Amino acid sequence: ALSLAERRRSALAAAVAEADRLLERLRHLCGAERAAGARLREEVEDVRVAQQEARSEEAVASNARRLRVACREQAEGVRETLEEAEELVRAAEAERRAHEVALLALRAERGAKL
Repeated sequence: ALSLAERRRSALAAAVAEADRLLERLRHLCGAERAAGARLREEVEDVRVAQQEARSEEAVASNARRLRVACREQAEGVRETLEEAEELVRAAEAERRAHEVALLALRAERGAKL
């Protein structure tokens, strides 16, 4: 049977690994958001080119409306995702710090018993 300290150490190590997994997931989400931003810039450029090529004011106005709507939608999605990612990063970092402190305390306790 595992001692209480070994079980705690194992549980804390698992929690630190989970916090690391969450941080990696957040890094992936941030990368996806950067890619979405690049796609948005490409779409903006595509619309600009289409506007320059359009011969009628109606086509230019229609493209501008679509661009404004797409930009608003994309910006809101990016803003929401970044807010969620920031919250998750803060929570994961706090959890990781707490687990590291607990691991240090367990190691100190173990060292004091030796």
